[in-house]
Amino acid sequence: MRLPIPAAIFTLLTLAGSVVPVWAQSLAEVAKNPAQRAVVDRNRQWALGELDPLKKATEGGKKAIAALEEEARRASVPAGWLR
Repeated sequence: MRLPIPAAIFTLLTLAGSVVPVWAQSLAEVAKNPAQRAVVDRNRQWALGELDPLKKATEGGKKAIAALEEEARRASVPAGWLR
C-alpha cells in the first residue's frame, strides 16, 4: 500500500490510537473469556501489522523530503519555493 505522506501519517495515527484500546480490552478479556481474547489478540496483531509499513513509509517520506530540501539548499533555491 503506497499512500501519500500526509495520508500515511493520518492512517498511522489512527491505527496507533486503536492499538492501545484494543490491547487494554484484551487484558480485560483474559479473565473473562479465552475465546474472546483470541479474537481481540488477532485484531491487535492486525493493527500492529498495519503500523509497521506505515511507519516505514512515513520515515522514507521524511528522508526523501529532507534530501530534496538539502539538494535545493545546495542549489541556492529560495526556501519558500519548496513549501
